[in-house]
Amino acid sequence: MLNFFRHTNVYCCGLIWLILCIHPVKSQNNIDSLLAETQHNFKKYKNLKCSGIVKVDIPNFRIPDTEVEFYFKQPDHFKHFSSNFTMLPKSRFILTILNNLTEIEHKLIDKINTDSLKMIELKVYSESLPDSTYLQIATRNHLLKKIRLIQQETLFKIDIKYNEHNKNNLPEQITYNFHLEKGIPEFSPPSIQRPFGETKLFNTIKDKEIDGNIKIKLTDYKINSHLIDTAFQSDSTHTKQ
Repeated sequence: MLNFFRHTNVYCCGLIWLILCIHPVKSQNNIDSLLAETQHNFKKYKNLKCSGIVKVDIPNFRIPDTEVEFYFKQPDHFKHFSSNFTMLPKSRFILTILNNLTEIEHKLIDKINTDSLKMIELKVYSESLPDSTYLQIATRNHLLKKIRLIQQETLFKIDIKYNEHNKNNLPEQITYNFHLEKGIPEFSPPSIQRPFGETKLFNTIKDKEIDGNIKIKLTDYKINSHLIDTAFQSDSTHTKQ
């Protein structure tokens, strides 16, 4: 009887050890598969064109909503056209992430479960990305949903919203939220040369923390068309933001 329990304990310990060893491997395989599917979803679009409305909400910046046309061609060529001045955040690093998900080193940080969405959060490491870069990817439809990074004392949070009824799973809105710890330089009061509004509308925000966002609503997608390629043939350099 004593020998039975001894052997049983050995078998139980061996089984527990085996489970603990297999579970991380299985989880890692699931993450690798998710990253591969997410990358595949992006790379199936050889090129695309879409229309956008850019809304800027930053203290002391009064920029009207602007209509913009965006052009993209694999792997990371990006251009935009607008008849008016607008402010667009740099976005090339998003293309870098999506194009290299299977090569980027990563670490699982969290699993997020809500009533309508399941996601994983990863910290990613790459020479082309800031040290503190985090991704949230939906596990059901393999879509990049959120990016969080810190660069030059600025916290960026990028939210990507998709049209769930569109089989192409392309973004319908991208929101760049940012937090500046040291604020931005103080603006001079409005004048004839700087007709942005009345002096009382300006805030003194030098060396103060501020929050702002830029929202880009995207519509009217055209994908995988040779006509889109012609937009990049007019010059030898492509806008890389």
